[in-house]
Amino acid sequence: MARFRLIRYRRPSLSTLLGVTRAKRRFKTATGYYAATRWLRAPTNYRRRAPADGLLLWPHEIPALPLRTALAAISRRLAMPAML
Repeated sequence: MARFRLIRYRRPSLSTLLGVTRAKRRFKTATGYYAATRWLRAPTNYRRRAPADGLLLWPHEIPALPLRTALAAISRRLAMPAML
């Protein structure tokens, strides 16, 4: 059961309180669903993680950065192989 706190950012849903969400995740893990869809989700996961890791700059971010910072980020991106 989840530990309850006095102050929460969001109220948990009824499914979460009843344990439905945890049961669904355990079922998917036990049946190998996540392992089977790992390769299908790889491009989406990369697009989500790369900007946070500093591996990718979206076009609208480049002009906002100083030239030196932008060049450093691009050189880091070229030096590291893509992790999928």
